This record gives sequence, structure tokens and C-alpha cells, in this order.
Amino acid sequence: MYMERRVGLLRRSELLGEEESLFVNRVEETFELEYHSHDFYEIAYVSGGRGFHHWGGRVVPVSKGDLFLLPIGLPHVFRPASADEGEKLAVYNCVFSESLLRKAAETIEDIDLFVMFEPEGKQIRDTRWMIEPLYQRMLEEYKGKSAGSSGMLFGLFLQLLVQLHRFICGMDVAGKPQNGDDPIQDAIDYIGRHAAENLTIRLLAERCGMSERHFFRLFKSRTGHSFLEYVQHTRIRMSCELLLGTRHKVGTVAEMAGYRDPQSFHQVFKKIVGMTPGDYRKKEGAVTLGQ
Repeated sequence: MYMERRVGLLRRSELLGEEESLFVNRVEETFELEYHSHDFYEIAYVSGGRGFHHWGGRVVPVSKGDLFLLPIGLPHVFRPASADEGEKLAVYNCVFSESLLRKAAETIEDIDLFVMFEPEGKQIRDTRWMIEPLYQRMLEEYKGKSAGSSGMLFGLFLQLLVQLHRFICGMDVAGKPQNGDDPIQDAIDYIGRHAAENLTIRLLAERCGMSERHFFRLFKSRTGHSFLEYVQHTRIRMSCELLLGTRHKVGTVAEMAGYRDPQSFHQVFKKIVGMTPGDYRKKEGAVTLGQ
């Protein structure tokens, strides 16, 4: 039996003034903001730290360079890796109205901007961290409110949309095709599909055609985690999804996420999330669906 989470609603009027159609900020995420949807579009960029993004019924581990295109009505919330004050998760948010996206679409006629915002949302990985400087400039213009800021901000917003479209189409920010041969990304995808299985660094290194030492170095450089840490975070992500989406007992969830020892599962879960599995299930506020 599945459960449905309570979903709050964040309204445009809570962030945007009557004359505003674009809002930009940078925040350090906490466990305080509820799982919510909103009546505006959002492009969220992780600029530092590690944590999780709960979105549209999924839970994914995030780190610097992860970017999400969120349409109107898609529920989501970011969470830091743990409740420890030393574990920060910093996120840039670009919030905008449908009317502004239509204005942008009229300006950039050769790109269908609305297609980028699929109903289920879209995740992009900026491996070179090339989008962050653009967000920094947008935030400066938004806060500055100096002469010409509105025009400059709209121009930067258009630049952001074009660069994201190029990422989606497999091009870099200069519009040149990217190299599709990415063994580390293949390894990351494999872990996501087989996290509950017995994964070893030797297995993944062999799949990538490289030595274990070289694989370890490249993998940590890309993800910010060691191989074992990343596997653990992925398994805990799976367990979070199961805790909120099913009535399975905690021990069953642990097994489904690849943990054979319940005590080990509790230790890893609390280290990463900052609370026990039972407390997490209560805190995130799942409510049982009718029979």
C-alpha cells in the first residue's frame, strides 16, 4: 500500500511583488521548508554542499553542479545531507512567471522554451560548474536595483535559458557538441539502477575500462564522494523514497535498499540524513491513502 505526502503550496505573490516577474536568491537549505508545489516556474542550481532533492515522487542525491528545471505544480523540496550544522546545501533559485517565459519565447524564436519544462521536471548536470557565474551575476543585478537592472536581468535570464537548452541538446555553453563518451557518468547511471546489489569499485572500474585507482580518482572528482560514500547515499535515497511511499517496515526497507544488517542501515541512515528512519518518516509528514 502506498502513501501520499502532504504537499504545501508556495504562491507567486509570496516571492514576487505586483510588478515583478522574476525572483533570484541563494539559500542554505534546512529541514524546515515543507514539501511543496508552486504556481510559478523555477530553475534551481546547487552551488555547494551535498544533500537530496525530493521532487515529483523521486529522491535524488545532489551536489554542486546539479540543476533542476521545475514546471508549475511539480512538488519538490531540497534537504541537506544531514541536520549537522557543518553539512550545508546551498542552492540558487531563479523563480519566474509564465508571462515572463512567454516573453522570452517571443525573443528567442528558434527555441521552444516551454518544451524544456516537462511536467515531470528535468535534471541537468553542469560538470564544469559553468552556470554558477551566470547565477551570481543575476543575483547581483536582482539585489542591486540600479539603473538598467531590469533590462540586464532579463538579458541574463535569456542567456540562462539558451545555455540550458544547449546542455539538453548535448552541446556545451558555446554551442559545440559535447563528447558523448563519458564512462564515469555511465558508472553513476549503473549505480542508480543497481544500488541494492553488491557493488564494488572493482566491478565499476572494469566496466569503465580503467584501473581501480584511476576510477576512484575520477569518480570522486566528478561526484564529490568516494565510491562507497556515493553508493551509500544512493541507497539511503532509495530508502527515503520507500519510507515515504510505502507502508513497509523499516527492516524491509533496509533490505530493499541493499542493507542486510538493520543496525548498519540505521547507523548509515542517521549519519547521512541526521535522524533515524522512523523519525524521517514522521517528519516528512506522509499520510496514508484510502483503501
